[in-house]
Amino acid sequence: MKHFTTEIKNKIITYVETHIKNGDELKQILNRKKEHQIKIKCYKGQRARFKLPTRGQRTHTNAKTAKNLNR
Repeated sequence: MKHFTTEIKNKIITYVETHIKNGDELKQILNRKKEHQIKIKCYKGQRARFKLPTRGQRTHTNAKTAKNLNR
């Protein structure tokens, strides 16, 4: 970064501010996506609705983390 000119630094900063989501905005987007999946009753949405792992992990044991994350 110290080799960049101020013009290039400003371009990078404006790009990051306009195109990259972070913080609360990102959480809102992910929550809307999850709600949409539940609404259209897709597989991932149904797994999230019942607080189960969505990516094929086993549920007999080791499902405690997914149950905590999908609250």
